Amino acid sequence: MVFKLHRPALKKMPVKKRTVLFVFILLAATALIPVRVLSITAVKKESVVFLRKMRAGQKIAYHNIHSVELSPVWEYFRISGNDNMILYETRFQSSNVGLPYAAFGQEKFICEPDGYRISNMHRVIPELLIWANNRYDNRLEIDNYSLRLCDLAGDTLLRIKADTWPAYKYVIFKIITLNSLRLQQAATGNAPSSGDSSQESAS
Repeated sequence: MVFKLHRPALKKMPVKKRTVLFVFILLAATALIPVRVLSITAVKKESVVFLRKMRAGQKIAYHNIHSVELSPVWEYFRISGNDNMILYETRFQSSNVGLPYAAFGQEKFICEPDGYRISNMHRVIPELLIWANNRYDNRLEIDNYSLRLCDLAGDTLLRIKADTWPAYKYVIFKIITLNSLRLQQAATGNAPSSGDSSQESAS
């Protein structure tokens, strides 16, 4: 699709119409470009509450306090190239009720001074279903960014998934999210902040 715009005609066009035209051209140009993302959905409302652009091989860590043992558990994932997450390592302080107790296949079970670790894992995880609860400190670590899951939609069931979106869908979501954030800030009297968003950190 090729757009030819004459500069004189473009200058005479009202600013609002030029903005709409620019957005239309941008969406048309990027419509079929795939964008790899990590999405978090509030299951009850089927509402996406977090979206971040990712790349194949990028790593994320999930932390929570085990509800029975009340000890911290870390699980480490790598984003695959086919919209899955690969669990490659886990760390925990107890191997009692509901916690790992052994390694399987090529995995390695390691005793450490502060707990246990299973490494060399390769478990394919299509999606994570997590009940976020403020008591259990559920959070994701992505690069240097820490995300408390209960801040997204309260104490509720969340679905975490690596996915591929068409670029236009990603752009529309970002625009809607940004506008929603600005309205919330205007209503509360808070000044807009470039890093203040519960629905995405830096892309």
